[in-house]
Amino acid sequence: MSSLGCGNDVKSHIHSDLRSLLRLNHHHLLYFAAVMEYGGVHPAARHLGVSATTVSGQIKALEAMVGHSLFLRRRQRLVPNPFGERVYVLVSAWLAAGRRVLACVEMATESRPAPLHIGIADGVPLLVVARILKTLRNRTGDRQIICRTSRHDTLLDELTHHHLDLVLTDRPPSARFGVELSIRWVESSGIAWCAASPPQQPFPDCLHRAAVILPMRGFAMRESIDAWLTQQGIAPRVVAECSESALVKTLGASGMGLFPVPVIVADQVCSQYSVTVVGRQPGETERYMLVTHQSQPLAELDAKDSVTR
Repeated sequence: MSSLGCGNDVKSHIHSDLRSLLRLNHHHLLYFAAVMEYGGVHPAARHLGVSATTVSGQIKALEAMVGHSLFLRRRQRLVPNPFGERVYVLVSAWLAAGRRVLACVEMATESRPAPLHIGIADGVPLLVVARILKTLRNRTGDRQIICRTSRHDTLLDELTHHHLDLVLTDRPPSARFGVELSIRWVESSGIAWCAASPPQQPFPDCLHRAAVILPMRGFAMRESIDAWLTQQGIAPRVVAECSESALVKTLGASGMGLFPVPVIVADQVCSQYSVTVVGRQPGETERYMLVTHQSQPLAELDAKDSVTR
């Protein structure tokens, strides 16, 4: 009897969820997303091919349904309030899931495999991304690769909710992700230092009090660099910190300062940016890895790529 009662509770809970979901008008959500993405009612209306009055009506209907305002009015335009921003994050995930369903239907119709959705963590240099994705592309054959960049933890959260198939990152998942995620090591690399023109002093003394351009704090490469500089007793003058690896190279190539790059792409950096390697830090401190969900193993990744966490 207790088992039957439990089953009835589950069914009741499912029915309650379905009733709640039926209250959601998907048109309301689409109009809301359009206002957020295009920066206002009038731009959203032009994109959707409807009147601004229609868009405003849909937003008001959504606010009435959720029982909370979503926007603030500032200088004749709508700005999302904190609640609206949280709703937009959820609506964006819903839209992404819808796009993936449509993509799967399209691929099935064309007898093609579904695309591979890959998250790229901010700290992974773009040349390393290209190197790894080229190898992955050779394994996946005709599968289309859809990439987007974001913060490490944000992408891993999306991976745990099956919004992504794969995450390329430069650090392992934290303990809060439990054992849901599986790591496949792809590349290891040391760190090389480059300059637009050779410094007068030998490496690494040339870094002391010299102008340098570094990745932002919080990136794995920056942590490795800071630890090594401290160990060596070297105190450079940080003239710029960048979240984009390409910007680090561009500023360095302009002569603004010395800058670090992964050894595995150093030759390519020197060729593309007309710079020279002035020295290398010892060891291979950088790790670039592919992370998948345990319930969605990718056949394209061989067993030899797996490691024990």
